[in-house]
Amino acid sequence: SNQSVSTACSRCDAGRFAQPGSESCSSCALGHYADTPGKISCSLCDPGFVATQYMSTACVRCGLGSYAIHGQAECAACPVGKYGCVEQLDESDATINSCCEGVDGG
Repeated sequence: SNQSVSTACSRCDAGRFAQPGSESCSSCALGHYADTPGKISCSLCDPGFVATQYMSTACVRCGLGSYAIHGQAECAACPVGKYGCVEQLDESDATINSCCEGVDGG
């Protein structure tokens, strides 16, 4: 009797992805996310957000006093002597420079 090999495909969970033709799912890298199942790639977090772990399904907003370097896993602290007046800062020069001068956050 002929034995048939199962060729059924299954979708990757959120936080994972597979290229077309892949045999297995891969985890999203740090700084990337997949918010729904069945993705063929992971997305970079939006400016001002980071993905802090592998297999992220969402990005985390950078809080006051920090900013996001695009595609990184952690928010970076505002430059010495400056403090973030708003959340969700990104790495653009204009945005980092908008970290307020001389505010200690207290």
